[in-house]
Amino acid sequence: MDITLENADEVYAHYAAHQQPVMRARLAYGYLAAKYRPRVGYEADAREQIRVLLRSDVRLVVCANHLSDKDQFVLAATAFRSPLRRRIGHIRVLAKDELFADPKQRAQIDMMGGIPVFRPKDHQMRAAVAAGRQMIDVCVERGGRGDGIAVFPEGTCNQNPAVLLPIASGVGHIASGIARRTPVALLSIGIAYPDASCRDAEVVIGEPRTVAASDTPAAVTRSVREDLQHAVGRVAAAAWPDKPRLQREALDRLDVLIDDWLLDEDGEGEKLFLEGDRHATNVETSCPPISSPARPASSDVGSSPDCSSVNPPRPYTRSSARPRSPASSGWRRSGSAATACTRSSAISPSPSWGSATSRPRPTTSSTSARSTT
Repeated sequence: MDITLENADEVYAHYAAHQQPVMRARLAYGYLAAKYRPRVGYEADAREQIRVLLRSDVRLVVCANHLSDKDQFVLAATAFRSPLRRRIGHIRVLAKDELFADPKQRAQIDMMGGIPVFRPKDHQMRAAVAAGRQMIDVCVERGGRGDGIAVFPEGTCNQNPAVLLPIASGVGHIASGIARRTPVALLSIGIAYPDASCRDAEVVIGEPRTVAASDTPAAVTRSVREDLQHAVGRVAAAAWPDKPRLQREALDRLDVLIDDWLLDEDGEGEKLFLEGDRHATNVETSCPPISSPARPASSDVGSSPDCSSVNPPRPYTRSSARPRSPASSGWRRSGSAATACTRSSAISPSPSWGSATSRPRPTTSSTSARSTT
């Protein structure tokens, strides 16, 4: 069977029933972990939260930023070095269809749990969108049966490591579809590469956020965009402590997201969160206006130069097979005010439980407070 758009029906029927060889997958993930050696860190108590979710048989939709064609290998290595290891062999990874063209490479991707995606930018739009709906149905079906789903929601490689590209709503449709069948949570992972080798990558795993069955795809997409941008900002500070411009770009982008939440209070900001649909890798949809998830008012002060005195740094832990000296750790000593500022969050921590739209709405006074800092 050829992986082509013309064979989309046959392709997705095959991957709806396909089973990974679990032992071979674990060996492959372990090999990638030894080769790429990512330095895995966690937001607050994210590691324990993930363990609790997995013990409770909650499905995970893993979202990571996309910087290189090696990202899927680094993500697999990260899974092996994290509590996600217990799910290896039951994680499906979305990958562009051209990666399945070579038979040998396809066999490797199938072993790793790949599912092909026919991107509209690579194919005729109408046919690709129809195939995208089938792909979403397969992901929802597999999620309901127990698999996790891993997605690079930007859909293409990003040249800016600090600011995400527009995110399409396909990941929202996948997560909300699974949520209507079984408990599911979003897990954002930020990746940054200190150099072009893509080895020794800095990785930050954010706190998981559960999705309620009543959450709309648009609401889930917003949550993914916000949480993933936060993880990218955190990992930028770890990977490039001597490049404050990248850190500032990430924090500024978070401020823009907060402003977008406030704008959407009047129903005018919906288009800001669906702008990625023109780059969608899977669906074409029109979502009705929804109530906006929001951040506490105190979250708006994160971009202040003196943010360490107002918004203390969030706890951060790191696991690595090789100890590192403070000079190479990606974090300066806590006595540095500048470092405390870059490590602090521009938004408050995500709740561990509850729906994607259950946050209190920030007050308009918080906007004026941020504008004066």
